[in-house]
Amino acid sequence: MKLNQEQLKRLSALSDAELEREIRRIAAEKGLKLPAASFAHEDLEKLRALLTSEGGFGMMGAMRYYNEYKKKYGK
Repeated sequence: MKLNQEQLKRLSALSDAELEREIRRIAAEKGLKLPAASFAHEDLEKLRALLTSEGGFGMMGAMRYYNEYKKKYGK
């Protein structure tokens, strides 16, 4: 799944609850199982920064974020 700049901008503007729902929906579509723990606000802010960064948010960035999340919140 490749997101364009407009989609990334839309995601970054969502509330914490909406962004978490969207992350979980996208992960489920890709067959990824996320830990049940909710994202901390600080983690969502880091994700927003990645989504709107100059370099963009590619698959490698997404996988790094996913792996950090799993380490922090369990499997």
